[in-house]
Amino acid sequence: MAARTFQAVRPHVPLIKFRGGNFTKDIPAVMTPATKGKSETAPSTPQTTKIATPGSILEHHQLPKKYARTPLSIEEMEYIQRGGPDVL
Repeated sequence: MAARTFQAVRPHVPLIKFRGGNFTKDIPAVMTPATKGKSETAPSTPQTTKIATPGSILEHHQLPKKYARTPLSIEEMEYIQRGGPDVL
């Protein structure tokens, strides 16, 4: 009979280290039911949403040339259209 060699079983060492802290203390506050004294109707004052001003957003034509997409050549377009390299 062949001799079997047994290796010592090493305890599992996790490769991921989690931050310390107890996150379960926040769960009861989230899971508490709403109080019955609140009205279930819509609020009387309309809620306003923020609308972005035209100066805060850059359009694609306003980007500096450094960030602009390089145009594709005709060869690159044909390569994409045929689905990759030619199969022989």
